Amino acid sequence: MSGFFYIYRKSLIMKKLKTFLIIVVVAVVIKTILPEKKVVPKTEEQVQKELLLKKEKQQQEDRKEKIDWALTTFKELIKSKMNDPDSFKMIERLHDEKDTGNTVKLIIEYSGKNAFGGRVKNVAFGEYNIKANRVYFTNQPKQH
Repeated sequence: MSGFFYIYRKSLIMKKLKTFLIIVVVAVVIKTILPEKKVVPKTEEQVQKELLLKKEKQQQEDRKEKIDWALTTFKELIKSKMNDPDSFKMIERLHDEKDTGNTVKLIIEYSGKNAFGGRVKNVAFGEYNIKANRVYFTNQPKQH
């Protein structure tokens, strides 16, 4: 019986070797038949355009992070003015998407407990000065 297993094992190894060699030959044939992709160097104009797009995208991401920070800071400013800051519940927070200058308008709708313990809704309006990195309250939304 041991001779049978030896012959069987040897033929199994040979089958695996043949399969491997066939795969290698097919891969070589495919590599020689298919044309190689030629890398065309980019023009100076294309490189400049890509750099400009990358810079604009980074500026947009930085602006979004700053506005997110401003809204979080504004929320904390609101809480500091409340009778019961622990009762603060955010309903909605917005900023003026159209504003492209250095001032971004902020709006936070929230609820909290008043001095009598009742829950009331309120809306706070504020502005974020990007250059000064300052968040402050405004009395009402400014009309354009």
